[in-house]
Amino acid sequence: MAIGDITGLPTEIRENTKAGTVVATLGAEGYDTADLQFDFSMYAMVWYGSVGNVDTFSDLFALEGNQIVAVRDVRYQAYDLNSFHYELEVSAHDKAGNPVGALTGSALNVVDYLDDIRGTARADTLKGDTGMNKLISGAGDDKLYAGRGDDVLYGGAGKDVLSGGWGEDTFLFKSIKESTVKAADVITDWEHNSATRDLINLTAIDADTKISGNQDFDWIGAKKFTGSAGELRYEKEKSHTYVYADVNGDKKADFMIDLHGSHKMYADDFLL
Repeated sequence: MAIGDITGLPTEIRENTKAGTVVATLGAEGYDTADLQFDFSMYAMVWYGSVGNVDTFSDLFALEGNQIVAVRDVRYQAYDLNSFHYELEVSAHDKAGNPVGALTGSALNVVDYLDDIRGTARADTLKGDTGMNKLISGAGDDKLYAGRGDDVLYGGAGKDVLSGGWGEDTFLFKSIKESTVKAADVITDWEHNSATRDLINLTAIDADTKISGNQDFDWIGAKKFTGSAGELRYEKEKSHTYVYADVNGDKKADFMIDLHGSHKMYADDFLL
């Protein structure tokens, strides 16, 4: 069968699509779907600026009969992306196992619809509302209050105070210079429980400056730095939890975040 003979695939999916949502109902031209078995595979193509990366977010969806269903919430806003889409490969065969169609290279685009609230190069105070917002401040020592939605907070340069409020919020960092040991950003209300899961996004930061490319961080929990570039750790001190990163392997923190409160941190608290 030619491209287009597999039917029912949409071209886009909205961010924050909830788990359990049916995003596609598959069919094949000239066949009764009751007589067919479908298979599919997918991967996510993510563009950070002009750089494309293949990431393994395929566990977000599952095939149930002839329907593709979201297994988890689709959180586009967790990634600071220029574009984000899934490449789908779908095939169908009849009850005897004979192939009756295939479709490759179909793009399912994830559509961002968050409201952007932007600051200036000065010290700004940005406030979100009860919806989902993306708060983006500039070079000053800023204060960001997100409100009740599942929001994104990006302080940029300066010593910033970030408050996510209610919801599953994402705290975005793009450079080690944005939150240093001497001028660390503060997250006032970090949440990690079964009902609310905040995230810290470090994907734009190169974890290892000793080699070319953008490397992922290596989470070592509460252990001390070993001298290997790219390590990410945390420690608790009284009523604060500090996250540290060593990007050059000198056993010293090049990046730091100050979380108010005493928290146990996990690898899945971060997008690395």
